[in-house]
Amino acid sequence: MLPRFLSRAARARALAERRPEAAEALRFYAEIAAFQHSVDPEAPLGSLPRLVSLVEESGPELLRAAAREIDLETCRRSLEDRTSPRSFFARVLLQVASQPPRGPHSSGCPRCAHLPQAGCLRPEGDGTALSLVCSLCFHEWPAFRERCSECGGNVAFHEAAEHSYTRMRVCEGCRRYLHVVRLDVEPEAIPDVDEMAALSLDVWARERGYEKIFPNLIGI
Repeated sequence: MLPRFLSRAARARALAERRPEAAEALRFYAEIAAFQHSVDPEAPLGSLPRLVSLVEESGPELLRAAAREIDLETCRRSLEDRTSPRSFFARVLLQVASQPPRGPHSSGCPRCAHLPQAGCLRPEGDGTALSLVCSLCFHEWPAFRERCSECGGNVAFHEAAEHSYTRMRVCEGCRRYLHVVRLDVEPEAIPDVDEMAALSLDVWARERGYEKIFPNLIGI
């Protein structure tokens, strides 16, 4: 079995072949995941200059602009920012950390208290069970299927024919959403990677005023 970041890179490349509308973003993420494999988990922020160079060479313009302004202190402070592209640098590096920094969210990941990136449905007994996947450390924890992980309100699910194993969970209360990847349908999926391929669902959500609970590493 490949190490976790190399397996994510391989999955992103495979999805890029199947999802041309998301291919550019997935290939960039594959580069990032391969880079993460080379980062020292005991001192991840020491790889910031190498990450900046990678982004300047092959990243989108938004990240290239942020790379020109980033430093270690800005990187640390931006981890929880849902809107600034500077948070990308902190997440790429601190996802590798052997001991991820604690976040402020009491209802977030039970391991590091950061917000979920995606959900996944895994086979369990005669049905499936919902878990949430941490946006920082990838830890999974069980969740109520009909309750929003952001505000606790009721949720609804939306699907698109072209995404046979990904559905979107939206909350009318806080207007947040996240993608739920069905591992009972696609056992090879990696939830935090496969949700990046569901761009048409993101477009649908944004056109209706929803915001993702936490953007993924390609900024969506």
